[in-house]
This record gives sequence, structure tokens and C-alpha cells, in this order.
Amino acid sequence: MKRFVHAAAISRAALLFGVLLAFAAPVGAAETAPPSAADPLIAPQQGFVDEKTCTSCHAEQAAAFAKSHHAKAMALADDKSVRADFNNARFERDGVAASFFRRDDRFFVRTEGPDGKQADYEVKYTFAYEPLQQYLVDLGGGRLQALDIAWDTQKREWFWLGEGSAAKPGSTFHWTGPFYRWNRTCIDCHSTDPRTNFEPQSNEYNSSYVATSIGCQSCHGGGAKHIEWARAKAANASTAAADPGLAKVDSNTCFACHARRTRLVDRYQPGGHFLDQFSPALLRSDLYFPDGQILDEVFEYGSFQQSKMA
Repeated sequence: MKRFVHAAAISRAALLFGVLLAFAAPVGAAETAPPSAADPLIAPQQGFVDEKTCTSCHAEQAAAFAKSHHAKAMALADDKSVRADFNNARFERDGVAASFFRRDDRFFVRTEGPDGKQADYEVKYTFAYEPLQQYLVDLGGGRLQALDIAWDTQKREWFWLGEGSAAKPGSTFHWTGPFYRWNRTCIDCHSTDPRTNFEPQSNEYNSSYVATSIGCQSCHGGGAKHIEWARAKAANASTAAADPGLAKVDSNTCFACHARRTRLVDRYQPGGHFLDQFSPALLRSDLYFPDGQILDEVFEYGSFQQSKMA
């Protein structure tokens, strides 16, 4: 079964060093500004601020970043974010079938559910931007599932991410199974400071994040201390700290997401060394061709470390 096409593979060409520029906050800005979007998963978290607090001082950098694929890594599904054909489109291949349509300005897919029966499911979020876009469906219990039928933005057609025979409902690799579960497989790298928040007693997720997509604080860390620094500096306070309160952005920051890796700690802390927080995949035969070229989705870390650039 082919690996789930994670959108971090979108930028295979090169690592992005220092993608996000340093940000500040205006004097008097609230440290726990209320969420500006209607996304129910956005929740204030200690040490973090609303992303608009950053952009209020750094509008030029924010405008440039908004044009990037990183800024569009995840979004509420609407007319602006959805790129696929939901005008009663039909897809069928290798036993996988689905119909895509709209209802009351919302986006739906009719396909085989976890019980093996056809049902209508509402698309809640877009996932990635180019060259493919996937779609997340809420199956209840806080579970967001990625459809295994994605949209090719270049060919402008639907395609199946799997290969061989279609997985059966109730199995790991069915689109309703654990492999395609956003909370489990891909939550780390598409939002700002995401929290899985799995509750084993109820077998449910209460996942949240500071911002729906990747933002300033994804790479620079929580901005609360930076706000304190900016306020003190603007007031010419003698107690103003020398440290602006931002995590150092270097290749380790990129590797945290642009790597095939196993997480060693509960949450990624920007500014730390990659190998202190993750165990990268080795040069296995199922991941690389014998000559070192990419076979499976290894993202950029392993390939970069083998290159002359490294």
C-alpha cells in the first residue's frame, strides 16, 4: 500500500531555510487575542498569541508569506481554499468510487464509509495546496480523516492515492482508518502548535492548534515573550531583555517537518536540535533506491544529508 501522500512532500525540490521572518507585536497588543477565524479547533495556548498579533507589526513579511504553500498547508473548506471539482464530479478506479458535489455552499463527498455503506460526508478542511490537494472529513469523536482520493492541481483531475486492491472498511489503510487519520498521521506539520489531545477513556480526540495553517509561531515558537520584549523596548525600559524571545530558525527548524522521522518527545519545540526531538529514518531499501535516489516519501532530510550541499 502506498504511503499516505503527506503535503510536506510538496516542496521536494529544496529545503526552506528561514521560511518565516522574525516577527514582533505592537505595544498594547493582547497576549491572548481571541481567534479571528471561525475554525472551532483554534484555541489559545500558553506562551502563544493570535497570529494577527504578529502581522500587525510585520505586514510586509506577512503579505509575502501569505503567498507561500506553507501558509496554505491547511484551511477551512470554502470557495477560496477548495481547488477541486465539486460540481457533481465522479471518480472510480480499482474498486474505489466517489462522487463530489456541493450543497448550500458546502462541499461533500459520497463514498464508502467505515461500515461499508455509501454515505455523504462533508469536507471540513483543505489539506495542502499544490501540486495536490487533499480533503479532511470529520467522522465524529474529533477524528479528521483524509480522503484517499486527492485532486491533482496540474492535471485538474481526481486520483487515488493507493495502489493495488482497495482497502476494506475497518482496516488500517481504508480512508476511514488510522493511517489516514489527521490527528494521528499528519497533525504535526500543517498547523501552528497543534495538540493531539487524545482521550483514551472516551476514545475521542480533542485536538486543537493556535492557527489552522502554518504561521509565524510554527518556526519561531510562541510569541508571548517576544511581545513582552517589544513592549519593554518601545517604552525604553531599563529592564528590557536583550533576548527578543524568539526561537532560532535554522535547518533544524526545517527538518522537524521535512523529514521521515519518529517523534521522540511529546511536542516539537522550535529552536531545539532536530536529533534531540526526532529519530530520522535510515537508508532502508523500502525508502531509497540502491543508488540513493528517493523511492518512497522520505521528504527532504535524508536526501539533503546525502547531498554535496550538506
